[in-house]
Amino acid sequence: MSLDAAWARRWIELAAADVAEQRDYLVDLDRAIGDGDHGENMDRGFKAAVEALGQAQPASVAEVLKTVAKTLMSTVGGAAGPLYGTAFLRASKAAGDGDLDGAGVAAGDRGRARGNPGPRQGHRG
Repeated sequence: MSLDAAWARRWIELAAADVAEQRDYLVDLDRAIGDGDHGENMDRGFKAAVEALGQAQPASVAEVLKTVAKTLMSTVGGAAGPLYGTAFLRASKAAGDGDLDGAGVAAGDRGRARGNPGPRQGHRG
């Protein structure tokens, strides 16, 4: 099975709808450990990503993911923007040209899995 740009756009649209639906829950989770803005930031970022995809009309999975990456980096505050943006940017590089298949998905997942599993630098716990 091959996943094309239309599939990737629909995936982001559905993710945006889920984030919007869970916005208050994400706010509550973040409020327990932080400033309570994560749900608002993620909702704003994914809505902006859907809008950016509508304007850009990307032709490949990689272009969809790169558009989402750049949008999240520029619209989501705190650490989440760079974190999610970098994940989507790495996925866009793993996707390569054209459609995405199972091997491409696995390559993106391996890239994520290569992250440092140890404590974050500067983490106090």
